[in-house]
Amino acid sequence: MIGHMVERLRVACLAAALCLGVGGALCACGTTSSGSTEASQAALSDDAQIEQAVDAKMEEVKASNWETLSAYGNDTIRSYFQQWADQGIDLDALAASYLSTVDYTASNIEVNGSTATAEMTFKAASVGAAFKEAQSYAQGEGLDELKETMESEGITDADELKSMYLEKFNSRLDSSLESADESSKASVTLQDVAFEKSEDGAWVMTDVSSQKVYTILLKGVVDTVSTTSSEDSSS
Repeated sequence: MIGHMVERLRVACLAAALCLGVGGALCACGTTSSGSTEASQAALSDDAQIEQAVDAKMEEVKASNWETLSAYGNDTIRSYFQQWADQGIDLDALAASYLSTVDYTASNIEVNGSTATAEMTFKAASVGAAFKEAQSYAQGEGLDELKETMESEGITDADELKSMYLEKFNSRLDSSLESADESSKASVTLQDVAFEKSEDGAWVMTDVSSQKVYTILLKGVVDTVSTTSSEDSSS
């Protein structure tokens, strides 16, 4: 009986994960010093104010949910990750875990009157690598743990078992992202990020640059979809 339930669970919970595949890493974003919070805005240099503007925007970006991030993708990207959601993967939790790994730096700031540009480099953990690690755990150790729970607690309800399995998978996916070391992070640089000085004298990132920051975070999602499509067509 137990063996039969485990096999049913493997089919119901793992088959979809197996066919989703693992592609390239999501690209990234990250951290820069914020300047003195005690000094007045007027007393700060333009460079320091621009660094504060970067921090303010990145604080907003890193607090984003999946809906906000995916709005900067296309239908293919949204459809692809909806498959993950349909299999029980919490995309908001995934976005939060991913964004918590983000590091960023702003450099080569060039000020020209009331406008300025900077170079920004973003780094973040690979969602693809984290998914692969979580998948390996769920198909091996995680499934063994679930079998032990089934036997010790006499659980036979398929929905309850699937819920327990997905909880293990999502937890491992989150922890895999959060524990990624710096050397494994993907990196991308965005040139000529634009800033403008507002009427009150504060520097802000322009809307176009804000959109570029969000879009660049989804570059690896495009790579994931493309890589998986190629693997599927060759198999």
